[in-house]
Order: sequence, then structure tokens, then C-alpha cells
Amino acid sequence: MHVIIVTRRTTAKPEAIWRLWADVPNRTRWDDSLERITLQGPFQSGATGTVKLRGQPERKFEVVDTVPPQAYTDRFFLPLAARWTGLTPSARWTASVP
Repeated sequence: MHVIIVTRRTTAKPEAIWRLWADVPNRTRWDDSLERITLQGPFQSGATGTVKLRGQPERKFEVVDTVPPQAYTDRFFLPLAARWTGLTPSARWTASVP
């Protein structure tokens, strides 16, 4: 299993960052790796959608947990594996599980 940790400092308040995360259809404005992303329903636990990263096939994902405006965890459904992502205003963690 590979774990990647990325940290970015900002002066933005957690509520401002949360608004960006929760506005899933507009993430392509600030996330260059996204070609498109959709979400069925509001940004909350249990919501599902699709994501298309540049150079990759479209994938399904699920919002597993949300703690507004502090953190969220999502899961991407990949062939033979799953990718879990957790984000907080102060940290980001990613884990891939075969």
C-alpha cells in the first residue's frame, strides 16, 4: 500500500475551504487534474458520483463521511482496488487499499 501526504498552508478559514470542497461540480475550476466530476445530491455522507481525471477512464466515487466544515472522506472505485481520500483544512491523507 502506498500512502501520499500533501500539506498546503493557507490563511483561508475552514468554512471557505469547505465551500470549495462542497461545490463538487465547480472543482474543475481549481483542480487541474479533473476533466469532469458529478455528484448525485448534496455533498454529504452516502452521496455518489462520477469523476474523470485527465488521461484516465471515468470512475465512480462515494462520499463516505463528512464533518462540516472540518473534514471529509471519499472512496474511489478502481479495478481490483479502492482509493480512499481524507481531507481536513490542516491536512490531507490518501490511502490505496488493494
